[in-house]
Amino acid sequence: MEIFVTAAIRGQLDECNCPGKRYTNLQRRASILRAKERRPILLLDAGSSLTEAGVEFNNERQRHLLMAYQDLGYDAVVPGRTEKTLQKQLLKTVTAGFESLFVCVNIQDEDTGQPYFQPYKIVDLGSSKVGVIGVSDPSTSIPTGFKLVDPILAIRPLLGELKKKADAIVVVGIFPAKLADRIAKELPEVTLVVTSTESFGAPATIRLVNNVTVFETGEIRSSICQLRLEFEPDTGKKMQPVYRILATDANTVVDRRVTQIVNDYKTKEYARIEGATSLPDPSTYSLLGRVSAETGWRNAYAGTASCGSCHTEEYDIWSQSAHSHAFQTLKSDGNDINNSCVRCHTVGFAESDGFDYENPRRTAYLVNVGCENCHGRGGLHAAIMEGKITPEQVQDYEFNPTPKASCVTCHDKANSPHFKFETYWAKIKHGPIKKSD
Repeated sequence: MEIFVTAAIRGQLDECNCPGKRYTNLQRRASILRAKERRPILLLDAGSSLTEAGVEFNNERQRHLLMAYQDLGYDAVVPGRTEKTLQKQLLKTVTAGFESLFVCVNIQDEDTGQPYFQPYKIVDLGSSKVGVIGVSDPSTSIPTGFKLVDPILAIRPLLGELKKKADAIVVVGIFPAKLADRIAKELPEVTLVVTSTESFGAPATIRLVNNVTVFETGEIRSSICQLRLEFEPDTGKKMQPVYRILATDANTVVDRRVTQIVNDYKTKEYARIEGATSLPDPSTYSLLGRVSAETGWRNAYAGTASCGSCHTEEYDIWSQSAHSHAFQTLKSDGNDINNSCVRCHTVGFAESDGFDYENPRRTAYLVNVGCENCHGRGGLHAAIMEGKITPEQVQDYEFNPTPKASCVTCHDKANSPHFKFETYWAKIKHGPIKKSD
Protein backbone atom coordinates (compact mmCIF):
# COMPACT_ATOMS: atom_id res chain seq x y z
CA MET A 1 0.00 0.00 0.00
CA GLU A 2 1.42 3.34 -1.09
CA ILE A 3 0.20 6.51 0.61
CA PHE A 4 0.77 10.21 -0.11
CA VAL A 5 0.01 12.60 2.76
CA THR A 6 -0.22 16.39 2.73
CA ALA A 7 -1.11 18.69 5.62
CA ALA A 8 -1.36 22.35 6.65
CA ILE A 9 -1.54 23.71 3.10
CA ARG A 10 -3.78 26.46 4.56
CA GLY A 11 -5.11 27.79 1.29
CA GLN A 12 -1.75 28.06 -0.50
CA LEU A 13 -3.17 27.29 -3.90
CA ASP A 14 -0.72 29.18 -6.10
CA GLU A 15 2.86 30.43 -6.29
CA CYS A 16 4.19 32.57 -3.43
CA ASN A 17 7.63 34.18 -3.54
CA CYS A 18 8.19 34.43 0.21
CA PRO A 19 11.47 32.58 0.96
CA GLY A 20 9.72 30.18 3.34
CA LYS A 21 6.93 29.31 0.90
CA ARG A 22 8.58 29.49 -2.51
CA TYR A 23 7.87 26.41 -4.66
CA THR A 24 5.67 24.81 -1.97
CA ASN A 25 2.25 25.66 -3.42
CA LEU A 26 -0.30 23.16 -4.67
CA GLN A 27 0.50 24.03 -8.31
CA ARG A 28 3.93 22.41 -7.92
CA ARG A 29 3.01 19.69 -5.46
CA ALA A 30 0.27 18.59 -7.85
CA SER A 31 2.84 17.42 -10.41
CA ILE A 32 4.02 14.85 -7.83
CA LEU A 33 0.52 13.96 -6.68
CA ARG A 34 -0.49 13.18 -10.29
CA ALA A 35 1.32 9.87 -9.79
CA LYS A 36 -2.05 8.67 -8.48
CA GLU A 37 -3.28 8.67 -12.09
CA ARG A 38 -0.56 6.16 -13.04
CA ARG A 39 -0.60 3.75 -10.09
CA PRO A 40 -2.85 2.98 -7.10
CA ILE A 41 -2.03 5.50 -4.34
CA LEU A 42 -4.02 6.42 -1.25
CA LEU A 43 -4.03 10.24 -1.31
CA LEU A 44 -4.81 11.90 2.03
CA ASP A 45 -4.79 15.39 3.50
CA ALA A 46 -4.41 15.25 7.29
CA GLY A 47 -5.95 18.68 7.97
CA SER A 48 -5.79 22.48 7.80
CA SER A 49 -6.09 22.55 4.02
CA LEU A 50 -8.16 25.76 4.11
CA THR A 51 -7.24 29.25 5.30
CA GLU A 52 -8.46 29.98 8.80
CA ALA A 53 -11.34 32.39 9.40
CA GLY A 54 -10.47 36.08 9.34
CA VAL A 55 -9.48 38.83 6.93
CA GLU A 56 -7.19 36.50 4.97
CA PHE A 57 -10.03 34.09 4.23
CA ASN A 58 -11.52 34.24 0.74
CA ASN A 59 -14.44 31.95 -0.02
CA GLU A 60 -13.76 31.71 -3.75
CA ARG A 61 -10.11 30.90 -3.19
CA GLN A 62 -10.98 28.05 -0.80
CA ARG A 63 -13.49 26.60 -3.24
CA HIS A 64 -10.92 26.63 -6.03
CA LEU A 65 -8.46 24.87 -3.73
CA LEU A 66 -11.08 22.15 -3.21
CA MET A 67 -11.63 22.01 -6.98
CA ALA A 68 -7.92 21.26 -7.31
CA TYR A 69 -8.13 18.60 -4.59
CA GLN A 70 -11.04 17.00 -6.41
CA ASP A 71 -9.19 17.12 -9.74
CA LEU A 72 -6.13 15.50 -8.12
CA GLY A 73 -8.28 12.67 -6.82
CA TYR A 74 -7.81 13.11 -3.08
CA ASP A 75 -9.37 10.14 -1.31
CA ALA A 76 -9.92 11.89 2.01
CA VAL A 77 -9.48 15.39 3.45
CA VAL A 78 -9.68 15.69 7.23
CA PRO A 79 -10.93 18.94 8.80
CA GLY A 80 -8.14 20.31 10.97
CA ARG A 81 -7.50 23.38 13.10
CA THR A 82 -8.13 25.96 10.36
CA GLU A 83 -11.38 24.38 9.22
CA LYS A 84 -12.58 24.47 12.82
CA THR A 85 -12.25 28.27 12.88
CA LEU A 86 -15.07 28.55 10.32
CA GLN A 87 -18.60 29.12 11.53
CA LYS A 88 -21.09 26.43 10.57
CA GLN A 89 -22.80 28.35 7.77
CA LEU A 90 -19.50 29.47 6.24
CA LEU A 91 -18.11 25.93 6.36
CA LYS A 92 -21.27 24.68 4.69
CA THR A 93 -20.96 27.30 1.94
CA VAL A 94 -17.27 26.61 1.29
CA THR A 95 -17.62 22.82 1.17
CA ALA A 96 -20.89 22.72 -0.82
CA GLY A 97 -20.35 20.31 -3.71
CA PHE A 98 -17.17 18.94 -2.12
CA GLU A 99 -18.77 17.04 0.77
CA SER A 100 -17.45 13.72 -0.55
CA LEU A 101 -13.86 14.88 0.03
CA PHE A 102 -14.18 15.38 3.78
CA VAL A 103 -13.92 12.56 6.29
CA CYS A 104 -14.12 12.94 10.07
CA VAL A 105 -15.52 10.60 12.69
CA ASN A 106 -15.51 12.83 15.78
CA ILE A 107 -16.97 16.20 14.73
CA GLN A 108 -20.69 16.00 15.40
CA ASP A 109 -23.55 18.26 14.38
CA GLU A 110 -24.79 19.64 17.68
CA ASP A 111 -28.39 19.66 16.44
CA THR A 112 -28.52 16.03 15.32
CA GLY A 113 -25.81 14.37 17.39
CA GLN A 114 -24.57 12.70 14.19
CA PRO A 115 -21.18 13.09 12.48
CA TYR A 116 -21.20 16.32 10.47
CA PHE A 117 -18.91 14.76 7.86
CA GLN A 118 -18.88 11.18 6.61
CA PRO A 119 -17.05 9.25 9.36
CA TYR A 120 -15.10 7.02 7.00
CA LYS A 121 -14.58 6.11 3.34
CA ILE A 122 -13.80 2.84 1.61
CA VAL A 123 -11.10 3.37 -1.02
CA ASP A 124 -10.57 0.70 -3.67
CA LEU A 125 -6.90 0.47 -4.62
CA GLY A 126 -7.44 -2.45 -6.99
CA SER A 127 -5.61 -5.20 -5.14
CA SER A 128 -7.05 -4.15 -1.78
CA LYS A 129 -9.69 -1.97 -0.15
CA VAL A 130 -8.79 0.53 2.56
CA GLY A 131 -11.11 2.02 5.16
CA VAL A 132 -10.03 5.61 5.90
CA ILE A 133 -11.18 7.24 9.16
CA GLY A 134 -10.59 10.94 9.71
CA VAL A 135 -9.89 12.23 13.22
CA SER A 136 -9.83 15.87 14.33
CA ASP A 137 -7.85 16.82 17.43
CA PRO A 138 -10.41 16.79 20.27
CA SER A 139 -8.29 19.17 22.39
CA THR A 140 -8.81 22.11 20.01
CA SER A 141 -11.75 24.52 20.02
CA ILE A 142 -14.70 24.35 17.65
CA PRO A 143 -17.44 26.87 16.73
CA THR A 144 -21.01 26.85 17.98
CA GLY A 145 -23.12 24.24 16.24
CA PHE A 146 -20.49 21.52 16.41
CA LYS A 147 -19.36 19.10 19.08
CA LEU A 148 -16.02 17.29 19.36
CA VAL A 149 -16.17 13.78 20.81
CA ASP A 150 -13.54 11.27 21.88
CA PRO A 151 -12.34 9.63 18.64
CA ILE A 152 -11.87 6.24 20.34
CA LEU A 153 -15.55 6.18 21.33
CA ALA A 154 -16.55 7.33 17.86
CA ILE A 155 -14.41 4.78 15.99
CA ARG A 156 -15.08 1.66 18.07
CA PRO A 157 -18.71 1.06 16.91
CA LEU A 158 -17.62 1.29 13.26
CA LEU A 159 -14.86 -1.32 13.36
CA GLY A 160 -17.15 -4.31 12.83
CA GLU A 161 -18.55 -3.06 9.53
CA LEU A 162 -15.16 -1.70 8.45
CA LYS A 163 -13.49 -5.10 8.91
CA LYS A 164 -16.11 -6.61 6.61
CA LYS A 165 -15.64 -3.95 3.91
CA ALA A 166 -11.89 -3.26 4.02
CA ASP A 167 -8.60 -5.17 4.01
CA ALA A 168 -6.87 -2.42 6.01
CA ILE A 169 -8.01 0.42 8.26
CA VAL A 170 -6.17 3.76 8.29
CA VAL A 171 -6.80 6.54 10.82
CA VAL A 172 -5.52 9.96 9.74
CA GLY A 173 -5.50 13.55 11.02
CA ILE A 174 -3.53 16.24 12.80
CA PHE A 175 -3.51 15.27 16.46
CA PRO A 176 -0.98 14.68 19.27
CA ALA A 177 1.31 11.65 19.35
CA LYS A 178 -0.25 10.58 22.65
CA LEU A 179 -3.63 10.25 20.96
CA ALA A 180 -2.07 8.30 18.08
CA ASP A 181 -0.57 5.81 20.56
CA ARG A 182 -3.85 5.60 22.45
CA ILE A 183 -5.74 4.74 19.25
CA ALA A 184 -3.19 2.01 18.51
CA LYS A 185 -3.40 0.57 22.03
CA GLU A 186 -7.18 0.61 22.36
CA LEU A 187 -8.15 -0.21 18.78
CA PRO A 188 -5.87 -3.05 17.61
CA GLU A 189 -8.11 -3.63 14.57
CA VAL A 190 -6.56 -0.50 13.03
CA THR A 191 -3.73 -1.16 10.56
CA LEU A 192 -2.11 2.26 10.46
CA VAL A 193 -2.37 5.59 12.31
CA VAL A 194 -1.08 8.61 10.40
CA THR A 195 -0.78 11.90 12.26
CA SER A 196 0.74 15.17 11.13
CA THR A 197 1.58 18.45 12.85
CA GLU A 198 1.71 22.20 12.24
CA SER A 199 4.78 22.64 14.48
CA PHE A 200 7.77 23.98 12.55
CA GLY A 201 10.65 21.57 12.08
CA ALA A 202 9.00 18.54 13.69
CA PRO A 203 10.67 15.36 12.32
CA ALA A 204 8.98 12.27 10.91
CA THR A 205 8.95 9.15 13.09
CA ILE A 206 7.54 5.67 12.70
CA ARG A 207 6.96 2.99 15.35
CA LEU A 208 4.93 -0.10 16.15
CA VAL A 209 2.44 0.17 19.01
CA ASN A 210 0.37 -2.91 19.89
CA ASN A 211 1.20 -4.25 16.40
CA VAL A 212 -0.33 -1.10 14.88
CA THR A 213 1.97 1.06 12.75
CA VAL A 214 2.00 4.64 14.04
CA PHE A 215 3.45 7.15 11.61
CA GLU A 216 4.10 10.79 12.46
CA THR A 217 4.74 12.68 9.23
CA GLY A 218 6.43 15.59 10.98
CA GLU A 219 5.87 19.11 9.69
CA ILE A 220 5.06 18.79 5.96
CA ARG A 221 3.34 22.10 5.17
CA SER A 222 5.93 22.58 2.41
CA SER A 223 6.28 19.01 1.17
CA ILE A 224 4.59 15.63 0.64
CA CYS A 225 5.07 12.52 2.72
CA GLN A 226 5.24 9.18 0.88
CA LEU A 227 4.74 5.98 2.87
CA ARG A 228 4.90 2.37 1.72
CA LEU A 229 3.32 -0.26 3.92
CA GLU A 230 3.73 -3.78 2.56
CA PHE A 231 2.52 -7.19 3.74
CA GLU A 232 4.15 -10.60 3.30
CA PRO A 233 2.16 -12.40 0.60
CA ASP A 234 2.02 -15.77 2.42
CA THR A 235 1.44 -14.70 6.02
CA GLY A 236 -0.11 -11.27 5.62
CA LYS A 237 2.35 -10.01 8.23
CA LYS A 238 3.30 -6.34 8.01
CA MET A 239 6.78 -5.69 6.68
CA GLN A 240 8.99 -2.78 7.77
CA PRO A 241 7.32 0.39 6.46
CA VAL A 242 9.38 2.84 4.42
CA TYR A 243 8.79 6.56 4.09
CA ARG A 244 10.39 9.58 2.49
CA ILE A 245 9.68 13.31 2.34
CA LEU A 246 9.14 14.68 -1.18
CA ALA A 247 10.09 18.34 -1.31
CA THR A 248 9.30 20.66 -4.21
CA ASP A 249 11.77 23.17 -5.62
CA ALA A 250 12.40 25.38 -8.66
CA ASN A 251 12.80 22.29 -10.84
CA THR A 252 9.40 20.88 -9.88
CA VAL A 253 7.05 21.31 -12.81
CA VAL A 254 3.94 23.48 -12.32
CA ASP A 255 0.85 21.35 -12.91
CA ARG A 256 -1.12 22.50 -15.97
CA ARG A 257 -4.61 21.57 -14.75
CA VAL A 258 -4.20 23.11 -11.31
CA THR A 259 -2.80 26.24 -13.00
CA GLN A 260 -6.02 26.45 -15.03
CA ILE A 261 -8.00 26.31 -11.78
CA VAL A 262 -5.77 29.04 -10.29
CA ASN A 263 -6.27 31.25 -13.35
CA ASP A 264 -10.04 30.79 -13.20
CA TYR A 265 -10.03 31.90 -9.57
CA LYS A 266 -7.91 34.97 -10.33
CA THR A 267 -10.11 36.00 -13.26
CA LYS A 268 -13.22 35.84 -11.09
CA GLU A 269 -11.59 37.61 -8.14
CA TYR A 270 -10.19 40.47 -10.24
CA ALA A 271 -13.65 40.95 -11.77
CA ARG A 272 -15.24 41.01 -8.31
CA ILE A 273 -12.79 43.58 -6.99
CA GLU A 274 -13.14 45.75 -10.08
CA GLY A 275 -16.90 45.77 -9.62
CA ALA A 276 -16.54 46.78 -5.96
CA THR A 277 -13.82 49.37 -6.45
CA SER A 278 -14.55 53.08 -6.36
CA LEU A 279 -12.36 56.16 -6.33
CA PRO A 280 -11.76 57.84 -2.97
CA ASP A 281 -14.10 60.47 -1.61
CA PRO A 282 -11.73 63.44 -1.07
CA SER A 283 -13.65 64.69 1.98
CA THR A 284 -13.33 61.30 3.66
CA TYR A 285 -9.88 60.28 2.58
CA SER A 286 -8.03 63.57 2.85
CA LEU A 287 -5.66 63.76 5.80
CA LEU A 288 -7.99 66.13 7.67
CA GLY A 289 -10.89 63.83 6.84
CA ARG A 290 -9.12 61.03 8.71
CA VAL A 291 -7.64 63.21 11.48
CA SER A 292 -10.23 65.70 12.66
CA ALA A 293 -12.28 66.87 15.61
CA GLU A 294 -15.12 64.67 14.33
CA THR A 295 -12.95 61.60 14.91
CA GLY A 296 -11.81 62.91 18.29
CA TRP A 297 -8.41 63.73 16.80
CA ARG A 298 -7.86 60.00 16.51
CA ASN A 299 -4.55 59.11 14.92
CA ALA A 300 -4.69 57.66 11.40
CA TYR A 301 -2.45 56.37 8.64
CA ALA A 302 -1.06 59.20 6.54
CA GLY A 303 0.77 57.23 3.85
CA THR A 304 4.48 57.09 3.10
CA ALA A 305 4.39 60.04 0.68
CA SER A 306 3.18 62.25 3.51
CA CYS A 307 6.15 61.19 5.65
CA GLY A 308 8.55 61.74 2.77
CA SER A 309 7.57 65.36 2.30
CA CYS A 310 9.69 66.21 5.37
CA HIS A 311 11.82 63.14 6.02
CA THR A 312 13.53 63.32 2.63
CA GLU A 313 16.73 61.43 3.49
CA GLU A 314 14.82 58.55 5.02
CA TYR A 315 12.39 58.59 2.10
CA ASP A 316 15.26 58.30 -0.40
CA ILE A 317 16.63 55.27 1.45
CA TRP A 318 13.19 53.70 1.52
CA SER A 319 12.67 54.41 -2.20
CA GLN A 320 15.72 52.30 -3.06
CA SER A 321 14.60 49.36 -0.90
CA ALA A 322 12.42 46.35 -1.76
CA HIS A 323 9.83 47.74 0.66
CA SER A 324 9.08 50.59 -1.75
CA HIS A 325 7.80 48.25 -4.46
CA ALA A 326 6.50 45.41 -2.27
CA PHE A 327 2.99 45.62 -3.67
CA GLN A 328 4.20 45.59 -7.26
CA THR A 329 5.91 42.25 -6.65
CA LEU A 330 2.50 40.86 -5.74
CA LYS A 331 0.88 42.33 -8.83
CA SER A 332 3.50 40.78 -11.08
CA ASP A 333 2.73 37.36 -9.55
CA GLY A 334 -1.03 37.84 -9.48
CA ASN A 335 -0.94 37.69 -5.68
CA ASP A 336 -2.32 41.19 -5.11
CA ILE A 337 -5.69 39.47 -4.58
CA ASN A 338 -4.32 36.99 -2.05
CA ASN A 339 -4.90 38.52 1.37
CA SER A 340 -2.37 36.18 2.97
CA CYS A 341 0.21 38.09 0.89
CA VAL A 342 -1.41 41.53 0.78
CA ARG A 343 -1.38 41.91 4.57
CA CYS A 344 2.41 42.15 4.56
CA HIS A 345 2.72 44.30 1.44
CA THR A 346 0.47 47.19 2.48
CA VAL A 347 0.08 49.64 5.35
CA GLY A 348 -2.57 48.97 8.00
CA PHE A 349 -4.09 45.98 6.22
CA ALA A 350 -7.74 45.41 7.21
CA GLU A 351 -7.67 48.13 9.88
CA SER A 352 -10.47 50.71 9.80
CA ASP A 353 -8.15 53.43 8.47
CA GLY A 354 -5.69 51.09 6.75
CA PHE A 355 -5.47 49.46 3.35
CA ASP A 356 -8.93 48.46 2.13
CA TYR A 357 -8.50 45.05 0.52
CA GLU A 358 -12.13 45.03 -0.64
CA ASN A 359 -11.74 48.40 -2.37
CA PRO A 360 -7.98 48.74 -3.02
CA ARG A 361 -8.13 51.77 -5.33
CA ARG A 362 -9.69 53.80 -2.51
CA THR A 363 -6.59 53.41 -0.36
CA ALA A 364 -3.91 53.30 -3.06
CA TYR A 365 -1.71 55.60 -0.93
CA LEU A 366 -1.24 52.68 1.49
CA VAL A 367 0.28 50.15 -0.89
CA ASN A 368 3.83 48.87 -0.31
CA VAL A 369 5.64 48.46 3.02
CA GLY A 370 5.90 52.02 4.31
CA CYS A 371 7.08 54.08 7.25
CA GLU A 372 3.94 53.37 9.28
CA ASN A 373 4.30 49.59 9.06
CA CYS A 374 7.22 49.99 11.44
CA HIS A 375 6.74 53.33 13.19
CA GLY A 376 2.96 53.34 13.64
CA ARG A 377 0.32 55.82 12.46
CA GLY A 378 1.66 59.25 11.49
CA GLY A 379 -1.52 61.16 10.69
CA LEU A 380 -1.54 63.38 13.78
CA HIS A 381 2.18 64.04 13.49
CA ALA A 382 1.77 65.02 9.82
CA ALA A 383 -1.21 67.25 10.51
CA ILE A 384 0.67 69.04 13.29
CA MET A 385 3.80 69.51 11.18
CA GLU A 386 1.71 70.84 8.30
CA GLY A 387 0.15 73.37 10.67
CA LYS A 388 -3.35 72.02 10.17
CA ILE A 389 -3.76 71.39 13.90
CA THR A 390 -1.75 72.30 16.99
CA PRO A 391 -0.18 69.90 19.49
CA GLU A 392 -2.50 71.31 22.16
CA GLN A 393 -5.52 69.99 20.25
CA VAL A 394 -4.50 66.36 20.60
CA GLN A 395 -3.30 63.98 23.24
CA ASP A 396 0.07 62.30 23.00
CA TYR A 397 0.17 59.67 20.29
CA GLU A 398 2.33 56.58 20.12
CA PHE A 399 5.37 56.54 17.83
CA ASN A 400 7.75 53.62 17.58
CA PRO A 401 11.26 54.92 16.88
CA THR A 402 13.01 51.52 16.98
CA PRO A 403 10.73 49.02 15.28
CA LYS A 404 12.75 45.81 15.59
CA ALA A 405 9.74 43.84 16.83
CA SER A 406 7.66 45.06 13.89
CA CYS A 407 9.80 43.15 11.39
CA VAL A 408 8.92 39.68 12.64
CA THR A 409 5.18 40.21 12.27
CA CYS A 410 5.79 39.47 8.58
CA HIS A 411 9.34 38.12 8.51
CA ASP A 412 8.32 35.12 10.61
CA LYS A 413 9.30 31.45 10.38
CA ALA A 414 6.66 30.69 7.77
CA ASN A 415 7.59 33.52 5.40
CA SER A 416 11.26 34.28 6.14
CA PRO A 417 12.82 31.31 7.95
CA HIS A 418 16.35 32.75 7.62
CA PHE A 419 15.53 36.32 8.63
CA LYS A 420 18.10 38.08 10.84
CA PHE A 421 17.36 41.62 11.94
CA GLU A 422 20.97 42.77 11.93
CA THR A 423 21.50 41.60 8.34
CA TYR A 424 18.36 43.14 6.91
CA TRP A 425 18.40 46.32 8.98
CA ALA A 426 21.73 47.20 7.37
CA LYS A 427 19.96 47.33 3.99
CA ILE A 428 17.45 49.97 5.06
CA LYS A 429 19.20 51.64 8.01
CA HIS A 430 18.09 55.23 8.59
CA GLY A 431 17.83 57.60 11.53
CA PRO A 432 19.05 56.92 15.05
CA ILE A 433 18.57 53.53 16.68
CA LYS A 434 18.99 52.75 20.36
CA LYS A 435 21.94 50.58 21.37
CA SER A 436 19.64 48.29 23.33
CA ASP A 437 18.04 47.23 20.03
